Formats: sequence, C-alpha cells, structure tokens
Amino acid sequence: MRIVNTYITLTMMLLCTLSVSGQISQQPYTNNWYVGNTSPGEWIQFKKVWLSEGNYRFTTQAVASAEGKTVHLEINNEILQENVTVPSNPGNAFGKIHLGHKSLQEGYYDIKLVFETGDVNCDMIFIRKSESLSHTVLDDDTKYELNFTDGMHTFATGGHANNCTRELLNGTDYGTDPVWKDPDGNNFSRKQVLSWNKQCMYNYNLPYTQETTDIYIQEQAEAKVEVVFAHGRGEPDNLSTVQITDRTYKTGPGGMPCAALKFLVDGIQRNPYARGQMKVAYFIDNAAFHVAIKKYLSEDLVWGNREHQEFVWNYAIKKFYQTVPREMLFFTQDGKVPMQWWSANSHLTYPDCGYQLKEFFEFIALKMKEEFDLDVALILGTTFFVRDPRLNDYAWGIQSWYSWRNDVRTEIREFNGKKFAFAFNGGRMPMQDCFLNDWDPETNQGTWRKDDVHITSNDSDGTPRIRQVYVDGHAQQAEWIVHEGWGDWREGSTWYRSHHSEYAFPNQYIALVREFADRNSGSILLEAEGCDEYYTTKPGNLGGAYRLNWYNDLDKEFWDANLEADISIFRPLHHLSEIKKHGTSSDKPFTKIVTGWQDVWAIGDGKDIFCNEVDGYPVVAWRRALKRLLAKDLAMGGRTVWAIDAQGTLMQADLSNHQDCHTSSGWYNKQTGIKIVDIDASQVMLWGVDQNNRVYYRDFAGLRDWTQVHGELTSITADESFIWGFTPSGDIVRMSTQNRSEWKKVDNPHKLIKLSAGNYEVWGINAQNKVYRMSSSGLGEWQYVNEGFMEVGVGVDYVWLLDTKGVPYQYEMSGFQDISVFNKTGSTAIPDNKFYGNSVIVKENPFRENLNIEISSGDQDEVTVMIFGLDGRCYKAEKLTIQAGINPVRLDGISHLTKGMYILTVTGNTQNSKTKIIKY
Repeated sequence: MRIVNTYITLTMMLLCTLSVSGQISQQPYTNNWYVGNTSPGEWIQFKKVWLSEGNYRFTTQAVASAEGKTVHLEINNEILQENVTVPSNPGNAFGKIHLGHKSLQEGYYDIKLVFETGDVNCDMIFIRKSESLSHTVLDDDTKYELNFTDGMHTFATGGHANNCTRELLNGTDYGTDPVWKDPDGNNFSRKQVLSWNKQCMYNYNLPYTQETTDIYIQEQAEAKVEVVFAHGRGEPDNLSTVQITDRTYKTGPGGMPCAALKFLVDGIQRNPYARGQMKVAYFIDNAAFHVAIKKYLSEDLVWGNREHQEFVWNYAIKKFYQTVPREMLFFTQDGKVPMQWWSANSHLTYPDCGYQLKEFFEFIALKMKEEFDLDVALILGTTFFVRDPRLNDYAWGIQSWYSWRNDVRTEIREFNGKKFAFAFNGGRMPMQDCFLNDWDPETNQGTWRKDDVHITSNDSDGTPRIRQVYVDGHAQQAEWIVHEGWGDWREGSTWYRSHHSEYAFPNQYIALVREFADRNSGSILLEAEGCDEYYTTKPGNLGGAYRLNWYNDLDKEFWDANLEADISIFRPLHHLSEIKKHGTSSDKPFTKIVTGWQDVWAIGDGKDIFCNEVDGYPVVAWRRALKRLLAKDLAMGGRTVWAIDAQGTLMQADLSNHQDCHTSSGWYNKQTGIKIVDIDASQVMLWGVDQNNRVYYRDFAGLRDWTQVHGELTSITADESFIWGFTPSGDIVRMSTQNRSEWKKVDNPHKLIKLSAGNYEVWGINAQNKVYRMSSSGLGEWQYVNEGFMEVGVGVDYVWLLDTKGVPYQYEMSGFQDISVFNKTGSTAIPDNKFYGNSVIVKENPFRENLNIEISSGDQDEVTVMIFGLDGRCYKAEKLTIQAGINPVRLDGISHLTKGMYILTVTGNTQNSKTKIIKY
C-alpha cells in the first residue's frame, strides 16, 4: 500500500549505481486504511496466527483523541496487559505503543485488540520474537523482515493489475471482454459479473494506478512473499510515444507488459516492508510470443529462427531486465536468475521446429550474459521437454503446475536433484463455464452448465487441500513454492474473497503463506482493518471482516463495504505534490473543470469542452473535444463522461480506450422525464439533483431510470463511499452510498460554497477562493490547501483547479499522511508547510541545453536529483545539500540528450517529487 511522507522514492535509482539500504524505516507508516471511531468494548481479532516457540513482543501503531484512552491485547482470550495507554498528540499522528510480551509454545493463536475506552484509532499490529522484557517500545519492535533463510522460498506469480476490476470497468453495463458473454453469445450484466468475480480488496481500484500496486505489494509483504514471478509478456505498440497512464496506452499481445512492470517495481520500492527485501523474477506465458510474431512479422513462430529469437528478446525479455533493477532480481544459490517458462500454448500447432528449443534458450542465455552479465536458470514446463528432449540436460528446473477444469492437482516435482512445489490457492470456474445469462445472483436460479463451480476441495477434516502442498514442500526442502491466483483474477473468487466452506476467515491465504514462508515467525505484520473478526456496538452490525463483507448483500449496486454499517474504517488524506500551472490552449478562460481516471476535461467560457491527459503532459495537450457539445455541467467516472448541455439535456459519452483524451464515442441523449440540473459521477454511479432539489442516482449505461433517495440538495458530488452536497439552507451534508438512508451535517467553519469529491477526499472552495479538503467520511478537520482558486475537480490520482482567471493548476495525490482523523471540527492543527512548503518548480519546460529548477524546503536536507528516460535509464544523478527556503539549481551536462520526454525526480527526507520534462 502507499507510503506516507517518511519514505524516499527510489524509482530506478539503482540503475544510477546508488545503493539501497535494506533497513526498514522506524518512522510511522500508514497504509491505505485504518480502524477508527471506536467505542468502549469494541474489538478487532486475527484468527489462527501461527507462531513458533519463543518469546514475543506485541506493538501497535495507534493514536487517541485525548489523554486517558486505553486498550489491551488478548492472546487466545488471555489478557496480556490491561489499561495500556494510547497517547494523543496535536497532529493526530500515529505512534508506537507497547502492548506487552509473552513466552509462547508453537501453535496457532487468536490475537484480539480490545478498545477499552474507545476513541482510539489503530493502524497496524506488530508481533516480533525478542528476549527483551522491556515495557517500552524498542527500536526493533516494528522492524519487519522477509525471510530468505528459513527453508523454502515463497514465490507469487502475477502481474499486479486487477484483471477483474479492469474488465468490470471496460464498458458501461456490458463489457467487451469475452468474460462478459455466455456460451450462446449473450451478455452477462454488470451485476452478474460483480456477483461472480467478487472483488478481493476493500476499496475500488483501477488498473495501473499507484494504489492498485500498493495494495497488492502490501498484502504480499504481510504474507512474507519473498519473490514475485512477474509476467514479461511484451510491450505496447506505441510505447515510444505513449505512457502507461495515457488513455492511448495499448498493450502488445499478451498480458502484463514491461511498462506495467514498472508499477510493480515502483510499488516495491515505495513500501518500507518490501523495499530492499522483496525480489522479482521472470515468468512468461510464451503464448504471447506466438501471437506477437504472427501480428508483427506475419509468420508462425519458429524457435530456431534467428529473427524470431531476436524479436522475442527485444519484445519482452530485454525490456524486463531493463525495467527491474539488478538489486531487485532474485538470485539462486548458485548465482543465477531464474526464468520460469509456462508453455500455456501447448495446444497450438507449431511448424516442425526440429528440436530447436535448446538453440532458442542458448540464444537467450547468451544475450542475458552479453547485455546484463546475468547467468540464467531455466525452469521450464513439461511441454518444452516433449518438444526438445535435449532440454533435460540443459534446463535448471521443471515447473510444477495444475490441471485446469478438474479438482486442482497441486504438485511437488523433482528435477536434477532439486524440488519445486506449486500451490493453486483455490477459486471458482469462469462464470461462462457455469451458467447462462439468465442466472439470478440473488436467488442463484437460472440455467446452470456446471454444478461444482469450486475447483478445490477440503480434506475429510475440513482442512483446505492446498495446505498439504505447503507441508510437503517444507518437509521435502523444496527450492521454492509458487502460488497462483493471488491478485484479482477474472477466473473466479479465490479463498480470501469466497463464501466456499473451505474458507473460515478472510486472511486464511495470507496466514497460510506467511506460516510456511517464515517458520521461525520472527516478525509478523497485521493490518488493523484487515482483521478476521470484529465487534462493534453500532446497531444492526453482525460482525465480519472488511475483505468479506462488501459483497454480502447481493442487492448492492456498489462495490465497497458499507462504512455506515460495517466496522469503521478510514483512510488518511494523501500527500500532495507541488502545485503546477498549465496553459489552457484556449482563447477564453475555463469556467469548470472535472477530473477522472485518465482525463481532465474543462468547460471554456464559450461552453465548449477542452480536454487533456490527467497528468497534464504533454503540456500543450489541451484540445477541443472532438465530439463537440456546448455544456453547462460535466461529470467523469471510470470510462464514462456525462454532461448537461446548453439546453439542459442530460448527455452521456464513453471514453473509449486506446484513444486520445479529447476523443469519445459521441454524445447520447439520456434525458428522461426528470429534469436534472446538477450531476456528479463516481467510478460506478451517476448522481444528480433536479430542479426541485430532489436527489437521484442511476447506472452508467442508463439502462435503469433514476432512483430517488430522500433529502434535498442544490448541488451534489460523490466518490465510491459517500455523497456530499449543499442543502437548500446552505448546510453541507453527506450520506453513505451504501445505505443511502441518513444525511449527516458536516461543519462548515470556512463557509465553503463549492465541493468536489473523489479518491476518498472532498475538496471545497469558499467565496474568498480559499481551498480546503477533508476525508470523504466526514470525520476529521478541514485542512487548508491553497488560495486563489474558484473551481476544483478531484480525480483518481490527480486534483485539478482553476484560478480566478480560469487558468488550470494541478496536484498529484501520492502516498498518505501518517495521521488519522477524529470526529472534530475547526481549522487544521497541521502547519501548512507540512504539506505545501516542500516543492520543486521547473523553470523552463521544455528545455534545450540546461535545466533550471527551484527546490523549496522548510528545513535543510540532503536530496538526490535524477533524470530518467522513459526506458528507465538514468541519464543524470546529483546529490545536493539544500537549505531552508528556495534553492535555485542548475543541471548541466544534459545537452546531449535526444529530443523527447524524461522524468525528473528529487528525493530526500522532505522531498518526493516526480516531474515530466521535455527536451527539444
């Protein structure tokens, strides 16, 4: 998950020969969510935490609303130490609290944190083996280590992109991927797809975003995953001109391209529990090469063809090792980097290759040595050996796998004296294999094609069969165990998001992997919000866990858990980059601006729509919308844009993938008998108010008409969890998107008159053009941001504003503050310069010969300034000492750079800046 202001971005720093320390920061680190708003007697519990024999210390990261608040920890219902004081502080910053220590025998333990007094917010719990009997927090109490020395290594396969989420987003009510169609070619509805492919994470995430990556990395770090076997399936067609964050980004044939791999690398380096410890290795489904050569060379793949070998090398393998720094690669004990080849296309008919696979791999090994000075350990699927038996004497290992469509057979295989284990963590068959599109997810009625949809089973005592693979792998001292299906994958719902009887609690898979990854259980990290069970005093709450409860009610039309009914889980506000000014490319100022996932759209003074990439680059990219519409209001969500045109008609367009930001599918009239006058869109729903102040919502596709909710608003804004707006009397109110039952008043001490919600934050502007923000949960205080602005639009990773002259400005939201919120009101207690005093301004962009920048800092600092190409290569690295105030910096020696786009990074204790620059 995301880092707060204590981390230093190390993106590709390794390629500039700067070292990375493996030591984990002892400063507070808050991930995406935390448990808060607690009442006396409430608790959170983690089930069946495996601990080896030894002495353990227990620490939590928490903060109280005031002095005198206490908690205690229970181990198998035995209180460790009563009345543990949780200190408060003016900034509501999380701190470390010692919960006690205890000598334990080997076994499974339930860990319960009880909020004795309430008014305590908790972020994490640390368990660490230690002989110390100190009653205060020690420096190493929160030191967290992945374990490369305790038996077999643990590998996870996968790209980090949320496949299920991506496909749910790909369309309105109907997607374009085959997963949306039944065997008769009829479409499944979004509700059917959502009900079958249950989302694995608590919050809604788009593919290829920082947050998607951070959640994936955090969960694997908690499970002690040491190595990610990341897909290396090829680059997009247009990588030389398009970034992965652009809507025009298009992958090449295959799965996770190397550009997406960069998100994985950056995520590991952002995470203090993975940085310097978690490694990456090459995993490939070679079906992508067959498809790519057919597309680009119009030929069938021939393994011995030197042109084909060169193509495969340049298309994916070379780019993989250019993307992953050497220090992040996993090396075997004999000093080799493993490359695992899965022959998923064994069903394809190849031309007679004449036993040329060995020559192919010899070529790859030669290129690896020549270009990267790396020796290769080839782990191959069985079909490779069938196609070329000479590989029996050449390969380093054999890949274990499973039999699809049957009860999964997990395996341990031996090859050349080495053993390799594979474990498939469970799930369900693809939905198109199981039912037709008449299936009703609420009643479970319809035309079923397969009854046994779960592809794993229990042993007679109810133990998930997958466990035996871990037991056997560890007992037989396997080199490693590879587990599949960790992330959000479209084939089905894995154990930790399944109602199947195998699954007793939501963190079972994480706990299972952790148990065998670190048999010594030297250090364990538990997320408070990731608890397996909890008790809350709120009426009507039945208990449960956040990774499970969000979809319990199949009638929900939203993707998130109900924050009003479930355990109170919140997220800190984001860190903000320095604010950046952008031109308008218009002869008239903008009057409104809205921000989505990949686009930012604005209305000009003449009511024409102008569009740009959401990150604002290239700088001159503001263009008039290709499908012209004169608009009075705009709203963006997912791949959809809505508008109210000059005549007051509600219009909708799709933001087609792989097209420029100013391109849409064209405008469609979505007007009904209800006269909507103000709109806003989340990632999954459209909200509106009519001319009589009544409040409505509807689906993106417009297949269902408006549904009214109670209450009256004059304007509306929404994210995935809460709806906000102004009442006719001028009050600010908000309501849960889940239960849609109760409007709660939010104090408005700064007299805000405009609001925009997104990314779990709400931003507001008052009549004096001052900008404030707060958590969309409505808890906490309004934080001052800036002033001189009249409009704001909050998107997924970016916020855009218009100043009083209609000129656009942009913030990037990245990482999270190490503070929590309480139900307080008033101005922020955090000094403004904590968030906005540290910045980097590029004085000339584009630049020609040299680059002049200004680094502003509240304190003296040691910073590293670096320039990277889009290929990840570092062209410039300079270490500087900066003083408090504004520091002019001139970067010389870069006039030789070719024309194009580069990334400027400035990192230090107070700095974390990444800016796109253009050489011309």
